[in-house]
Amino acid sequence: MAIVSPKTRLVYYDVTKVGSTSIKELFYRIETGTPFVPRPNKLLKRLRQRFRGQAPMSAWTNVHKVPFLRTHPFDPDPEGAEGFHKFAVVRDPIGRFVSAWRGKIANRVHGKAHPERAAFQKLGLPAAPDLGTLIDHIDSYREVSPNIFIHTTPFAWHLGPSLGFFDSIHRIDAIAPLERLISDRFGTPVTMPTANSSRPPASDARLTRAQIDRLCQITEGDYVLLQDHYRVEDAIDRLELKT
Repeated sequence: MAIVSPKTRLVYYDVTKVGSTSIKELFYRIETGTPFVPRPNKLLKRLRQRFRGQAPMSAWTNVHKVPFLRTHPFDPDPEGAEGFHKFAVVRDPIGRFVSAWRGKIANRVHGKAHPERAAFQKLGLPAAPDLGTLIDHIDSYREVSPNIFIHTTPFAWHLGPSLGFFDSIHRIDAIAPLERLISDRFGTPVTMPTANSSRPPASDARLTRAQIDRLCQITEGDYVLLQDHYRVEDAIDRLELKT
């Protein structure tokens, strides 16, 4: 879904695992005038936060649940955005896939009652796979797990078939031009907050040659879409080969 910011006359097309949490928290602050403070899941944590005089909590446990900031498939004609500047943020596709595995999959803990746990067991798949296992069985993992699906969706699911649709494209590893764009539109200097960082994986990141080939197949469409920004050969050089 396109994220429309009337106060900046910008439309942001988010891509999961490409700084979307940080950018959404920035637009939340711009549009509401307050920082995003997640509402803890547990009552005790909410009470502690309230009594410590911390910033007011939002009604949501994470920024992606805020109605105007939710992630949905590409929408070329969002309501209330006529004449607004449309932009997206991109990153190397294989780097994004590995980051999704490291931050959202490899270290994820499924309780005994978690609905995905039984589904994984039925398929004979580990709930927290190493990178190679995820690549080997990506279709099954995407089908069973909404978490894995949304964090490994192709770029075109978020951005449509052509980057020519956008007024500007920004690389996550060169974010200063985007900060200037938002600052100019908002009339106040802004810097991008850092919301998420990938934890060291609890399992193996090494890949066989066959798994590297399969990963290239999975991300092939992404590299076609982002051909002016990233090369698959550069990403392959950064992968760890299993010997």
